[in-house]
Amino acid sequence: MSYDKQKVILGLLKISVDGTALGYSRGGSSFTVNRVIHHIAADGDLGDTTNAHILDEERPTLVVNQLVVDPAIFLKLFPAAANSTGTLSPTGQIASADYHDVVAVAKTKEGKFVRITLNDAINKGNISWTFNDRDEVVTSVTYEATYAERTDLFTYPGSPYTIEFLDSLT
Repeated sequence: MSYDKQKVILGLLKISVDGTALGYSRGGSSFTVNRVIHHIAADGDLGDTTNAHILDEERPTLVVNQLVVDPAIFLKLFPAAANSTGTLSPTGQIASADYHDVVAVAKTKEGKFVRITLNDAINKGNISWTFNDRDEVVTSVTYEATYAERTDLFTYPGSPYTIEFLDSLT
């Protein structure tokens, strides 16, 4: 296998929520899939054995350090809130409108693209704004994709995220 630095993914992301661009961020973003895999152990096993693992949990998250927060996108950032002509108020309840399709697009050095999609994602981060003299407020938004409600415990419900490697975005 030859190594090719043209395939390096560059660190800048364009992020949109339900098709609306979030705008500027600062401090980078990160995509993580936290997985819990357990081993089915049997008496006499000296350690993990092949074909005895089960994926118990998978939590895809995208953390964005958002620089721009305005009333037009606030509800896409923070659940359980309402916007009444620029006045933002807590509602106290998570609604179906608080789940969003979040898309992050990165570029490779060779000009190809990597698109990460989180389906029905909700921000599990807190509203936390630090006001410092001569600095801008950056709020951390932690979107986590959610699975569809299961109706059959023996059927895989389908993944709530995708990672696509694309030659172009068209």
